[in-house]
Amino acid sequence: MKTGIIALGLAVTGASAQTEPVLSVDFNDRAVGAYATADFQADWGLVPSESTGLAAGRTVIAADPLDPANPVLRVTYPAGLIGGNSAMTFTTRFVPSTSYWLQYRVMFSPGFAWVKGGKLPGLGGGDFPTGCLKDGSFDGFSTRLMWRAQGSAWAYLYHPGKTDDCGDNYAMSRFEAGRWYTLTQHIALNDIGKANGSLVQYVDGMEVLRLDGRVWRRSDAVRVEGIKMDTFFGGATLDWAPPTDQMVYFDDFVVSEKSPLK
Repeated sequence: MKTGIIALGLAVTGASAQTEPVLSVDFNDRAVGAYATADFQADWGLVPSESTGLAAGRTVIAADPLDPANPVLRVTYPAGLIGGNSAMTFTTRFVPSTSYWLQYRVMFSPGFAWVKGGKLPGLGGGDFPTGCLKDGSFDGFSTRLMWRAQGSAWAYLYHPGKTDDCGDNYAMSRFEAGRWYTLTQHIALNDIGKANGSLVQYVDGMEVLRLDGRVWRRSDAVRVEGIKMDTFFGGATLDWAPPTDQMVYFDDFVVSEKSPLK
């Protein structure tokens, strides 16, 4: 798998004939240790900011605990902290479209303290809404995931018509610490003025959530155009914070117009 394919120069289409992923990051060519600024920029197409966690050492390249020959991305969540600047958050950009697949692998370290929950990456577009917003105050969507208490897995969605200011939640399955999961989602945006969009979420290739007849946008300018690369504990109050430092591993990010499912 190639690393860091970000096709920003392609024409905007609703259903183009792309056969290669528009983004593919697997860390195979990265050295274990600090995640170098140049490597991060090559992988994701942007200069790392404070919230990416590189400068603070929260985001590093590490050996896969289950396969030491495989370099992966490790994120540390410091004890007592919540929110975007406590772990890792940034937004990728790639050629916009009306339909994309996102797939990546994730592993929670053995003994992971789930507390009340935290965020995982998902697709987005428009103004990539997050952070408890009234319906009508944003122009876009985000399809992040969450872990919750005792490892329950949820879709965590911002979209026009959402019923909860702080995002609509849909139960999916359950995570266990100490093993890899492959998370795959497919979003198809609605036609303007119609409720005909969809989202399907898979865990390890098994469908765990299907939402049809959805409105993801009210403007044709809104497309699927990036990953909201958010992972942190929270929630907005400190009772979401981990009691000790926690770690999560990520690998094999792919965004494509064709299904990555085998």
